[in-house]
Amino acid sequence: MNRLIIGAIFFVFITNCRESKKHFEYQEKVVSIALTTEGAQAKVKNPSMTWEMPAGWTKNLPKTMQFASFSLFEDNKYAKASLSLLGGNGGGLKSNISRWMRQLKMIPLSSKKMELFVENLDSVKIGEGYSGVLVDLTQILSGGLGSTESTIGAIVPVGEKTLFVKMTGDKKVLKLNKAKFIELCQSLKEKK
Repeated sequence: MNRLIIGAIFFVFITNCRESKKHFEYQEKVVSIALTTEGAQAKVKNPSMTWEMPAGWTKNLPKTMQFASFSLFEDNKYAKASLSLLGGNGGGLKSNISRWMRQLKMIPLSSKKMELFVENLDSVKIGEGYSGVLVDLTQILSGGLGSTESTIGAIVPVGEKTLFVKMTGDKKVLKLNKAKFIELCQSLKEKK
């Protein structure tokens, strides 16, 4: 009987130690990511492009279809930015704008209003002489009353692919970081 009790205590002790170790390793990985990705001009790379992370932004692990992801905080408000490179035209300019508007629960634009909106978009350049459009939805009323969410994005044809630089979150954070967003776009270069 004593062997059974001692065996049970040993099993509980070993099981608890393993769970604690797993928890510690996860914490250690999160801390090491935060420590190695912060910095004003940290230069990061992916197989086909390089860029400079804006000061005050934090690098995150990219999600599916992204090759980079960032977090931005201002006055306890949050936004995120991402970089994606898709084949062809990536679905097209108007369809991407419409999709971003649906994600924000905005009322869809009629064909004529979309045409006018697209004609008035500002241009944005990226490092190697490519240029595209800057889509700033912060000036358009968002879906729900009191909604503070919006998007600023750049859609840039790069050879036979399309680069998407997108920043989504609190409108105040987006407006305060718009210049940094444009600097990020301008720092993008194809890896030689």
